Amino acid sequence: MRESIVNSLTFAESSISKFISEQPFIFLVIGIILLRSIIAQMIKSRLKKKYILPYENRDNVENGQFHLDYFKKLHSVNLFGVALILSLIFIYFVTKGEVISTVLAVAIGAMVITFQTFLVSFLMYFILMNKYKVGEAISIPDLHIQGEILSIKPFSIGLSGKTDDGENDGKAYSVSNYQLWLHPVTRLRFGKGIYTK
Repeated sequence: MRESIVNSLTFAESSISKFISEQPFIFLVIGIILLRSIIAQMIKSRLKKKYILPYENRDNVENGQFHLDYFKKLHSVNLFGVALILSLIFIYFVTKGEVISTVLAVAIGAMVITFQTFLVSFLMYFILMNKYKVGEAISIPDLHIQGEILSIKPFSIGLSGKTDDGENDGKAYSVSNYQLWLHPVTRLRFGKGIYTK
């Protein structure tokens, strides 16, 4: 029993040594990716402490500017990680003489998957600009938000919250265009004796 364990450990050690000697770059890539993951988790934890935790028990948490800032910075961390991994993969394939198109296909696929939220938000901007105007009132029932459109930006829409009577409720919302793609939006019309959807 003891001899078989020793043999297994010896085999594992020789296999790892052989792998490192034959493929040092892959071993380096794995090490860099692990290090990047650890650092990214630490940064994300700090960002959460700064932007999310202090506001957890407050009203209108989901729409504060701090929430948008948190996700912008989070996407920056993810962007750096993807860029690093793609660069390492590119260098590996180029040094191995592989076809560049494979690397480009992987890179494009990774970019689309990683930044699908941004892509959808940006594409939704053109739809929103065509469909709605500043000053119109809309409702997003799934998010329990209704209000007057203050601004339509490439990645978000600004709303001034309204009550069912059309009165200002004192809340300001900044909703990601991606959320408007996920949830149905209804046009509202306020006025004396009027409340239509």
